[in-house]
Parts: sequence; C-alpha cells; structure tokens
Amino acid sequence: MWPWKMKVLGLIIALGLFITSICFGVVNKVGASEEVWVETLRPNAEGSKTQLPNLYPNSGTHWEKVDDVSSDEDTTAVGSYWEGWVRDTYEIPDISGKNLINEVRVFVRCRTQVIPNRTSIIPIIRTYGVDYQQSEFTGTIEYAAYVSVWETNPFTGLDWTPEEVNELEIGLRLRRSHTDIKGTYATQVWAEIEKRGDNTQEPEWLLSDLQIHTTNSDGKLPVGEVIKIYEDNGYDVIAITDHDFLTETKSDKILIIPALEWTYSNKRFPHMEHLLMYFINEKPQNVADAYANGAFIAVSHPITWDIWSSPVPDEVMGYELYNQGSGERLGSPWLPDWFPVKQTGRVAGSDAHNLSRYGQINVWIYAERNLDSIEQALRNGDIFVGNKP
Repeated sequence: MWPWKMKVLGLIIALGLFITSICFGVVNKVGASEEVWVETLRPNAEGSKTQLPNLYPNSGTHWEKVDDVSSDEDTTAVGSYWEGWVRDTYEIPDISGKNLINEVRVFVRCRTQVIPNRTSIIPIIRTYGVDYQQSEFTGTIEYAAYVSVWETNPFTGLDWTPEEVNELEIGLRLRRSHTDIKGTYATQVWAEIEKRGDNTQEPEWLLSDLQIHTTNSDGKLPVGEVIKIYEDNGYDVIAITDHDFLTETKSDKILIIPALEWTYSNKRFPHMEHLLMYFINEKPQNVADAYANGAFIAVSHPITWDIWSSPVPDEVMGYELYNQGSGERLGSPWLPDWFPVKQTGRVAGSDAHNLSRYGQINVWIYAERNLDSIEQALRNGDIFVGNKP
C-alpha cells in the first residue's frame, strides 16, 4: 500500500476511535436506557442567611416572598439598595427517590429599579456549610430569570448525591444595580434537579383530601389560598372538586387530581344528587361522557340514600368512604365480603368550603407519588381515614 494511503487509513481509524470514545463517554455518564428527568424544588423555610434588607410586603419571612410557582412580580419580593453584596439562602424539600444526579440548576427571577450600570444578581448554593457562586448578572428593569448550573458538588468535586441535595440550600446575592442607590429585587428562587436512572417509585401512605371547594363554586377562599393551606400543612395529594366546574391549577409541592363534583339529575336514581369525577381533562357533557373518557366516578356522601338497596348508575366505580362535612362514614376501607355493592373504588374528603375545614382531615392513599398510581389505588379502594397507618 502506498504511504499516503496508509496515512489516510490511519487518520480514519483514529477519527473513528475518537468518535467511539465520545459516544461511550456519553453512554457511561447517562446510560443508554436510563431515563432523564427534572424535579423542581422551591423554598420551604429560611436557610442559614437572611441578609436581604428589603421585604415586600414588609412582614413575614424571606422565603415566602420567593416561593411562588407562578411569578407574582412585585406583589411579594426581596431586595436590596445596599452598596455591598448581601445574601439570602433557603431550605428546599427533599427530592423524591434515590436516583443519580446529573446537575443542580438554581434560578432567580429578578429586576432592577433603573437601567443598571453594573452586575447586581448572583444565584448561589450552600453545601457543607459553604456558599458557592458562578456568574454575576446584570439585570434589566423587567423581571427575567437567571440561572447557574453545578454539574458536580463544588465542595467534594464529585457527582451530587441525593443526601447532599437534601441538605442543600439555594439562594441569591444582590446589591444595588446602580451607583446612584437604585435597588435590585427578586420575586422567585427555585432549583431544578436533573436526575437519571430508573424512575420507579415505591408505594407509600400519601396524606390527602379528595373533596375541596373554592370560590370557583361555593367555597369561601380562592384557589391559590386553598392550595397554600394544604402545602403548608404537609399534604401530598388533593382534589379540588368544585360543583360542575373543573378548576385547573397546579403546584410544585403537592399533586393535584383534576376533578369536579357533578350535580346529578336522573329519574332512575332520584336519591342521588352528586357524583365525584376524578382524573378528567375537561368538563364532561354528562356522566356517560366522563366515563367514556376514563374518569373515575364515585358517589358523594352516599349515606344520604339507602346504599343497601338503591341502584346506582353503571358508570359509578366507587363511594365516598368518609365525608367530614356531613359526618357520614361508610365503614372500613377494606370492606368485608358481605358488603352488598360491587364497586371497589373508595375516596374520602373534608368537603371543605371554608377556613375551618381546609387542611383538617387525614385521608391516606397507599400509592406511588404519581397520579397514575394514585388513580389505581382509588379504584382499588386503597385508602384509610384517620391517623397514619
């Protein structure tokens, strides 16, 4: 073979080996069949540092000013007019599972009072008692998000562990954005934890309330305030069941089942007034429509009619085991063989309409922490009312 051909062949082989090494490096880092997903965590308590001097409104805790799922801009915020850098750090909830961690991303949503003439925003983390930062940002007079990324723990230089993320604090450093005493504000701080591996979860007892009403029907509090009550009281799952209205909302802290309480009118079943419909994407036209689209349908407060002899629609899959509002209790979640109904599904709830009842019931669902598993648990009747089993 001619020498120049040998050189070309050598270059081709070297290039192939180089590309192969890159590919294998990626596979070794992520895994060919591994899932990659992101878990969002927002502040839930004060951290080690609460130095930012300005709170809006000027009361309450620092972390509550920046924990919003959707930005409320200047309604709640922290800020600083000081010349020097000052900082806040916040605790965050534990991550779910024990998966491998690809990276930690910290976002801050900030604005400046005037067009800035210097940097005034730094996202930070605190791990092993030490604060770390990366880029400094020059803000704008409109709110915008700024992010810093840590692929490894800066203290150890190694991949993050779930235990380290659970001890992590996130936060920010701010200073005046202009030498002429003009402030910088932050309205949101959050972390995104990118994870990899098997996303399978183990079932656990999830604290729940499966009948709640807001001002979208006959409740006394708006949706946002209701959700915050349940978040602050440590609930895992709720269903907002406004009358004949599908309340569409979300939370980064708790799972929310899309649901409503249907006003039922049928001459064949004159004893029935309300049906609870769970896991629906839009308000149905009727009960048959809800059933055809996969809704889980349960009879609300069934003691008001004769459960032992009255017929129920074919679409009904279960019963409300306990209704705190009316005090109706159907019985044990695992009913004996002689119980005369074929429907196995069970739900339970506070039937909360006002502040005295929101977040005041212990309903436990035995399921993985995702809506698919929760739906299956309700269809199977795997719930318990009372102290945690």
